[in-house]
Amino acid sequence: KLEIPSTLPTFLSMSMSMWRLFAILPLVAWADQSCSESSSEELREDTQFLQRSLQLQQETNIATDALARAKGTATVSKTKREGEVQTYFYYVNFHGVDPILATLLNVMHSSGQNCATCGLHLFSCEEEGLNETECQSRELMPCLKMPWSCTKDSGLLVMEAAIQGKNFTDRVNSSDLSSLKNLWPDRMRYETLMSSAMTFQWLPLLWGPGKRVLITTILRDPVERLRSVFYSLSPDHSPENFTDFLIAERDTAYGNMTEPQMARIQAEGIPWRKVIQGCCEYGHYLGNCDVAKAKRVLVSHFDFVGIYEDLPGSLASLAWLYGKSPEGMGTLARDTLLEVPPKKPEKWNKADLELAKNITAKDRDIYDFATELFKRQSVSMWNNENVWKDQIKKLEKAWNTKWEPE
Repeated sequence: KLEIPSTLPTFLSMSMSMWRLFAILPLVAWADQSCSESSSEELREDTQFLQRSLQLQQETNIATDALARAKGTATVSKTKREGEVQTYFYYVNFHGVDPILATLLNVMHSSGQNCATCGLHLFSCEEEGLNETECQSRELMPCLKMPWSCTKDSGLLVMEAAIQGKNFTDRVNSSDLSSLKNLWPDRMRYETLMSSAMTFQWLPLLWGPGKRVLITTILRDPVERLRSVFYSLSPDHSPENFTDFLIAERDTAYGNMTEPQMARIQAEGIPWRKVIQGCCEYGHYLGNCDVAKAKRVLVSHFDFVGIYEDLPGSLASLAWLYGKSPEGMGTLARDTLLEVPPKKPEKWNKADLELAKNITAKDRDIYDFATELFKRQSVSMWNNENVWKDQIKKLEKAWNTKWEPE
């Protein structure tokens, strides 16, 4: 039977057009936000973890031409059959991961819809080759179809709001925290997400048979993510400016930011969420600044947690999850121009590296746990580690095969 989530607000009588308007209004007052901690069901066995993942139909056709490959705007054509499960996708898009990865996932999620990312447009104006005027006109157009996915950066706000006031301790076995048995059923995870008003743009108001939610993310080494944030914020990449940035991030992480530092951030127009990205993004959005809670959220709500430093291994497991072959995923990675992360990161100044490790210590704890969870999930998907490694080799071979026009 259809179930109305217990978290459904009483003001749902508002028109859906009002919900759409509400969801796309700019979100402000980040600096005023603070981190706070805010019916028993049997947890599934490892075999259930395998059974419950998405099974996309076999006839998924990915059509890309040379222009689409150059822009990373490949399209998906899927035919939904009667009685087929409708899956709603949520990719938690953290900073520091190649943005083309979100495009790749959009290709698999989109079902031909233009509006399929948290109720906003599927591809960026740049990806679609639109000029400034065309882009502005498009942004005023409402999404006329109910999207099925959320991969935008703004999707982080969904998770932040959804976990407020919950501790997630009752249904998680803390003695084996990374156990796959800790993954909650779809209905319970749907109810968590529905705590955020933003989900009304891409999740159904009623839940029942024939509906599934698939939640994934990929995390990057927090130290490298911190440096990536600096490069994205400052045109001055000098060592001196980088050190000043690290000092400001340290003071942010420990709540010691001075008034001059805050004034500089405001003067340069840096959004508060960008400041959070450097020091504490994982803890902030996954746990409301509680490391233990962030780990519980990862293991109880995410079908898959990938690691950017092992992107081929992450894509191989995503291929399993989406019912694709590793070779098909490798070809799609090539055609969307997704790049393999460098095996050796840029060298660090020793003093800066120690400061960066200090700044990101809490997020490092979450990242290390995510790495453990990633390996357990992947080995479970492919039955053993050797099979998983073989699939990675197949994916990498397809990824590195030069494209030639037919």
